[in-house]
Amino acid sequence: MSRKLWLSTVTVAIALLAVFAGSGVAKSGATGGTLTVDLANDIDYTDPALDYLSTGWEIEYATCLKLMNYPDANGPKGGQLQPEAAAGFPKVSNSGKTYDFTVKAGFTKFSNGSPVTAANFKAAFDRNADPKMQSPSLPFFSDVVGSSKSPVSGVKVKGSHLIINLTKAAPDFLARVAMPFFCAIPTNLPHDPNGVLAPASAGPYYISDRVPNKSITIKKNPNYKGKRPHNVDQINYVIGNPLQASYLRVQQGASDYAAQGIPPASYAEAAQKYGVNKGQFWVKPQLGVTYLAFNHDRALFKGAKGTALAKAINYAIDRKAMLAQGGYLAGKRTDQVLPPGMAGFRDANLYPLKGPDIATAKKWAAKAGVSDGTGVELYTSNRGSAPLVAQIIQFNLKQIGLN
Repeated sequence: MSRKLWLSTVTVAIALLAVFAGSGVAKSGATGGTLTVDLANDIDYTDPALDYLSTGWEIEYATCLKLMNYPDANGPKGGQLQPEAAAGFPKVSNSGKTYDFTVKAGFTKFSNGSPVTAANFKAAFDRNADPKMQSPSLPFFSDVVGSSKSPVSGVKVKGSHLIINLTKAAPDFLARVAMPFFCAIPTNLPHDPNGVLAPASAGPYYISDRVPNKSITIKKNPNYKGKRPHNVDQINYVIGNPLQASYLRVQQGASDYAAQGIPPASYAEAAQKYGVNKGQFWVKPQLGVTYLAFNHDRALFKGAKGTALAKAINYAIDRKAMLAQGGYLAGKRTDQVLPPGMAGFRDANLYPLKGPDIATAKKWAAKAGVSDGTGVELYTSNRGSAPLVAQIIQFNLKQIGLN
């Protein structure tokens, strides 16, 4: 799991993947047994149409079967799309607006025993589009013809073929299709806006039970014969233990994995005690960026003055101090949107990384017309280093007149 660090489009740092695993975890290649995972906070949903949280998506990646998916690998290799339920890459025609997938998923069935066909992928689009569902997936297929209504007219099934028609060419469409929102679902899965707690799935695992704010149980899909890792028989998520308690539970062997991390201040202690990447404390690069998102629908960030204010904030924030709150090996500071290792990355050297440049920030704030005491609102998490990072941002912005 990811160490919830700090990065940003506005500011910030390239996160590292840090996993703390207990001595009870099976050796690589071993099979069977149960993995116990601690979650400090519950996920939002276990329904692929509604789940939009990183911890929930980790479960979706273990349970979902998708047309296209990413390899189970770290680094750049893990970012290269490959066919999963599709027999190969789709045939693209109509000037890049029509995608024809051949669905060939004989290596698996749903956990309830039903086969996987092209219709199961169309069902996902139709269910996501149902206004009753209020799915956060809608912006990610708004360019599919008829996406505003269910069933979606731009998604057709012809035998083993799933044909998707777009309103315009979209080079990122395959990446979007690989999101858990669009994984195969049973055609009769209820359209419940509260979400289905334990939907049948066709990936390596399936959710057998969920008690909100208490536990999630994932079991190996007995019908899955594919190549994706599915070594342990069962994964039990225990929800509600604070980070410090999870740290102690893992060390005592009561839990195998602190999925949402340990207290930021404890990372250095864990590294010294167990070593890095030697069996219990793991640090692996992650292609991820944590960022500050400006709301350009608010008057403060609109137009040329809003752009000037965004630049002022980028110069004002202290990336070094922000990252330090994440603890030892928390990540790297950056001023880029794309992390190193991702295709297209270029170190443009846009903003200061060693500390704030308040003088330059004030110049841009003046161009933005900021008067002393101008109010801004920041929403943040209440877990890990987030509250401390928010305090640093609050202090930095006060230096340029933002309250």
